[in-house]
Amino acid sequence: MGKEYEKKLPESFVKNVNRVCGEKGEAWLTNLPLIISTLKTKWKISVSDNFSNLSYNYVAPAVLEDGSLAVLKIGLPVDDKEIYSEAACLRHLDGDGTVRLLAQYRDSRALLIERAMPGDDLKQTFKNEPTGR
Repeated sequence: MGKEYEKKLPESFVKNVNRVCGEKGEAWLTNLPLIISTLKTKWKISVSDNFSNLSYNYVAPAVLEDGSLAVLKIGLPVDDKEIYSEAACLRHLDGDGTVRLLAQYRDSRALLIERAMPGDDLKQTFKNEPTGR
């Protein structure tokens, strides 16, 4: 299933993973469906297809058991533990100016975070307002 799954991922993401992680990245991509499945069970979430603009982390919309919207983020298998620093920061800020960290699973370098939805487009909201002062 790994190679088939990779075909669904953005080509630039797969290239980035392979470039940064080499063989570890290839194995990670192959195991990604299993990692996601494990997290779905562990956190009782449903996960949609990944966002289309992936770069260096796997990121996909998720829905919690209570219907709340979330985001699943899985960091690459690298020695740099940046994903853990991100989790610590989100935990510390606890929603003050940022999304909340809902859960973390260190073994998979995975975060479950609150989903921020875009608001109104200001250009549309104020389309009839004069642009000058």
